[in-house]
Amino acid sequence: MLDVLKFDIDNLRMDENILKTKFKKREYTKFTKYKYNFFDSELFSDRKKNANEEKDADPNKSKSYKQSHHYIYFIIKNEEKTGKLIFNQNIRRNWIDYKIAADKKGIEYKDIIPRRPYMPRVMADLSNYNFIKIIELYAEELAIPKNIFWGANVTQVELGANLRFPTTIKTKNGVEKMSLQGMLSSFGTLKNVPEKHTYGRSGVRFKADAFEISIYDKLKRIIFTKEIFKNKKESVKVKRRIKINEIHHFIRYELRVKEVSSFRRESFADKLNTLKDIKENWDVLLTSLFGTTEDIDFVDFLSPEIENELILSQLNSKSKSLFYDYLIYQGVKKIGYTEFIRDIVPLVNIKTRREFQKEVDESYDKFRNKNSYNTSYEKMFLDTLNKRLDSLKVKPLLYKASIYTS
Repeated sequence: MLDVLKFDIDNLRMDENILKTKFKKREYTKFTKYKYNFFDSELFSDRKKNANEEKDADPNKSKSYKQSHHYIYFIIKNEEKTGKLIFNQNIRRNWIDYKIAADKKGIEYKDIIPRRPYMPRVMADLSNYNFIKIIELYAEELAIPKNIFWGANVTQVELGANLRFPTTIKTKNGVEKMSLQGMLSSFGTLKNVPEKHTYGRSGVRFKADAFEISIYDKLKRIIFTKEIFKNKKESVKVKRRIKINEIHHFIRYELRVKEVSSFRRESFADKLNTLKDIKENWDVLLTSLFGTTEDIDFVDFLSPEIENELILSQLNSKSKSLFYDYLIYQGVKKIGYTEFIRDIVPLVNIKTRREFQKEVDESYDKFRNKNSYNTSYEKMFLDTLNKRLDSLKVKPLLYKASIYTS
């Protein structure tokens, strides 16, 4: 569930041997800054290979997703014995790196992530078990007592899930291709968040002061960040992406809390303040993450039949009547036809009520039978997200599964 996690531990006394062997030291006039050196770490030693590969990479291309996946600093004022650890890491990627290294070293491990066929390993989501394991691995790596590490003050966090969708959708007339761009464009607005950004045809982001919600093409992202196909030519990457998208679409839904202290959503209150809070409220956070979709106003996509008729009417005439009819259709569909008859029609003057209902019925019927789809992108997305988040909730260890198939 977690990706990037930023936290700090103040008044911390670090082991001198750890600082000498696992950090790079840089001295300033008033303080000393130590930067964690991943390449000397047994925990993530495979990253040294990535760094060597990066030297020969095209400088105009994207770098391999920041070899350290951000940073870890320990800052101490000169003459003082305690300092501040600042941790900013993509712990989901760290966990995957650790598993790769463990596999190569023949280390056995257990996971309780539900098995997800066809999900690339770099898209695996972090379970509660994995979260606890990677946090405690860091505590051991840095020789910090676990109780102190779990009490760290969380300042930023990213919560999300990677979702897999089919590339076809059942219709009344058979099967049609499902559009990834169609699903992304169905995210209309977010309540009380006026700022919306689109990334071409591959993503949407709603930006508030303390948080952001992003929905984007995960496959395109991991190719860009060189998490897969990193040594392949651009033409090969494009071909492989097209081939994968013939079978599956991958979308990530993500909540980024930029300032935990300023994040006011009630369902998250007091559940993100420390690492321990996250661990103990894991299932509640998953439920709350799904709850953020309640603030999204989805825009139903148009069926090909409706879209073509609207385009033709615009080309053949200057009349806007068909578009007004379509707005009536969407309005009635939004509130429900039964509710329209029960709540709206009685508000109309009794002398014109029958004529009003007749005109609305005619407009509504123009489009009602033209939509060949049995579902909507909104329903498909919400159903898939709900199932995925539910699969990440804490459950008894009933089986072993690899993180690579999650």
